[in-house]
Amino acid sequence: MAANLSDANLSGANLSYARLSLARFIGTNLEGANVTDADIIGATFENANLKGSYLSDFGYINNALF
Repeated sequence: MAANLSDANLSGANLSYARLSLARFIGTNLEGANVTDADIIGATFENANLKGSYLSDFGYINNALF
């Protein structure tokens, strides 16, 4: 089951190594969040605030939509 994190405020969250496959980040505030080494296969990032977020070294990123 995919997580629906749409419109959530995850500002400054540490999502390192999180398993976020198929997660929906539509309108989500991820400002300053740490999303390194996460599994985001098939995740959707639409109109998400990624300002100042650290997004790198993804373990799995296939089919993610930005």
